Parts: sequence; C-alpha cells; structure tokens
Amino acid sequence: VLKGKTAYMAPEHAAGREIDKRADQFSAGLVLWECLTGVRAYRGHSDVELLEQAIRAAIQPLATQRPDVPPALAGIVQRMLSPAPGDRYADLALAQQELEGFRLALGQEGRVTLTKLVADAIDSAEPPVLPVRHTIAQNETSDASAQASTMTSRANLSPQDTLVVDVE
Repeated sequence: VLKGKTAYMAPEHAAGREIDKRADQFSAGLVLWECLTGVRAYRGHSDVELLEQAIRAAIQPLATQRPDVPPALAGIVQRMLSPAPGDRYADLALAQQELEGFRLALGQEGRVTLTKLVADAIDSAEPPVLPVRHTIAQNETSDASAQASTMTSRANLSPQDTLVVDVE
C-alpha cells in the first residue's frame, strides 16, 4: 500500500521501495523548491502520471527556474532533492544547519531572505492548482458528464486543475 501525496513523494517512496527519514527531506526540499519557483515540481492529470514523474525525480535545477536565487541556497535545495537518498543530507537537522548557515553567511549587507525570494516567486507564479468539489444527486447521474464539463468551464479551470465529482 502506497500512502502519501503523490506530488511530494521521494523517488524511492513512489517506486514502493523502503523509505527512511531522507524521504521526508526530499518532500521538504520539494516544498522549498515550489515556494522559491512558484510552480509545481510535478505536473500531471492523474496520480499515475505524478508517480511516474516522482520515480524519475526529473526536477529542473532551482538555478534554471530562478537564476536570482543564490547558488549556496540552490545547492542546499538540490541536495535535498537528490534522487539517491545517500546523496541527500543524513538527516533534516543537517539540512536545517546548512540553511541557517546560508542565512548567517549573508550578513546584514547582502542579506537575501527566504521571505523575499518566496514573495518574488508568488509575484510571478502561475495560477494555483486548486481542487473543485461538486456533489451531484443520484437522479442527476445521467447528466453528470455534461455538468462536469459546465462546471469546468464556469470555474475557468485549466487541464492541470482537479475536478472531483461526487455522486450521492
């Protein structure tokens, strides 16, 4: 049984292999990467597509997406996102130490804060991918497909958005 959010799984987790605390580090790295870029690392129309991407861990280097991110910070995030668990930090506490060291090394003069970098990413971010939920009564099921299509266009959803239709 595979449990977890497919969009944030480490490659070994998505492949059904044994996982340890470094899988959580990969997920934390994905969240950091997405906060700094303003885009989703994995995109797909189904959990299967997301799992395939997670297994390959084909995430663009942070410096490619955001050349303004300092190389030291990009390096920390990339190490957290290494496809091989052995290439990641031994534990999340070491990744935290590296992040704190990065922050302190900047000093007061050339200080770049994560808040500023994230704010810049938000300013240039794509529209969020938000789930839409609608309940269709049992007597409306014959018309469910048409209703789903109408809801999708009315909500101005793009193909990567999630539309969940419950039938009661």
